[in-house]
Formats: sequence, C-alpha cells, structure tokens
Amino acid sequence: MFLVKTIKTKNLNFASDSGSISFQVCESMSSPVPSSLESSGSRLAEFLGEDVIKDKGLCCRFVIANVPRDAPVTERAIPLAIFQSEQSIRNHYLRKWLHLSTVDNLDIREILDWNYYIDRFNSCIQKIITIPAALQNIRNPVPRVSHPDWLHKRLVEK
Repeated sequence: MFLVKTIKTKNLNFASDSGSISFQVCESMSSPVPSSLESSGSRLAEFLGEDVIKDKGLCCRFVIANVPRDAPVTERAIPLAIFQSEQSIRNHYLRKWLHLSTVDNLDIREILDWNYYIDRFNSCIQKIITIPAALQNIRNPVPRVSHPDWLHKRLVEK
C-alpha cells in the first residue's frame, strides 16, 4: 500500500483538516476562489463519482500539498481518501491534481506543504500563548514564534 512505506494513515490524520460539505456546494461553488474544503470535496466527487455522494453531507479529510507551487493553498487540498484507493486511480488523480509527470514512487512526506503546517502551528501558539502573554506584559515565552505585526502596534499604543 502507498502509505505503508511513508506515513501511516493514523499519523496522516494529525496533519489533515476536515469538515462537512454538501455536494450541492461543491457542485455550484459560486465563489471565484473556493475554500480548501470545497476543493477537496470537488476532488472527492471527481474520483468517487457524483452518485456516491449526491444529496448527502460529505465529510472531507484533506491535506495541503506543496505542488503546484504557484497555486493558492485552496487549490492544493488533496482528499485523504485518494491515498486509500487503487494504485492506478490514485496515480491518475495525483498526477492531475499535483501537475506532476510521475507519481509512482511518490513519498507523501515530500508533497506535504510543511511551511503551511508550520505557519498553522505557529498561529496556534500565538493565539494560546504568546499573544496573551504580551497583553499581560510578559516576555514572549516562546521566542521562536514571533509576535504578529499588529500586536507590536497595539503594545506601543498601550
């Protein structure tokens, strides 16, 4: 199986996002820039078939890939279900979605957008630890995670 030599499915779930979406939302996607959830839902419908998910709430678990490099984050959402599909199906859709010529020996760790996940993690650290500390005039307890620019302005105004 694809994940055995790379990342176990349960570990991949730690890096994934999830949400529920109706197929009608995926189908219509009226916004010019769909969310990562909408992109993932559309891709799930693309390889599972519309009849499988029609008129149901759809739970999408997805990861953010680092390719195509010039694409926005929302267009780099890859549904986790693709990694559990038959190899030929998986390879077809990963080539299509990632714009890669070959995906035969692809290690998922190489396509995860680690910078995206580091930024998300840093954002959580800011919200839970560093921003509340700064607002209480406590030195940053996690110096590796810098304060957001707006916080510096707010502290100067105080």
